[in-house]
Amino acid sequence: MAIEITIESNKDFEVSADIDTSFALLSNVLKSSSHFPRVQSIQERDDDVFEWVLEGETMGSTSYGAEYACRYFFDSEKKTVHWEPVKGFGNSEVTGRWTFQSSGTGTKIHFENCIVMTFNISRFLKAVAVPLVKRLSASLTATYLTNVKTTLNGGEGHLREPVSF
Repeated sequence: MAIEITIESNKDFEVSADIDTSFALLSNVLKSSSHFPRVQSIQERDDDVFEWVLEGETMGSTSYGAEYACRYFFDSEKKTVHWEPVKGFGNSEVTGRWTFQSSGTGTKIHFENCIVMTFNISRFLKAVAVPLVKRLSASLTATYLTNVKTTLNGGEGHLREPVSF
């Protein structure tokens, strides 16, 4: 049985880095991805198209990892980054955006993300799998945003070197 799980995130935060530094980090997909936990691989496939594979959790014989591709759009004038799904890759579709606004002490950043994951699992496992996947996704996103904030506040938030695997 195929199930769809939708997970949405909306977060606002402020960092001490200026708007150009903040935009430079988060408009560089490979550098930004180095802050995201459990990335198994990320590869640039086309101009501004990246394929992501995240490590999953296994329950029985089913693995709950996300695989998806997104096309990224960058507007340095408006200081926005947004991404849209590329159909036909993996088990997930992801959309989202970053927006940046200068503040007196640094930059206000808004993050939005929506992931729709599709899994083939038994009806029996659905009751366990849905909350597990939602909890894992929320945890990964929270860690990612914490790591980004650490870097943009002058710390070291990278989990690994920003390279394509």
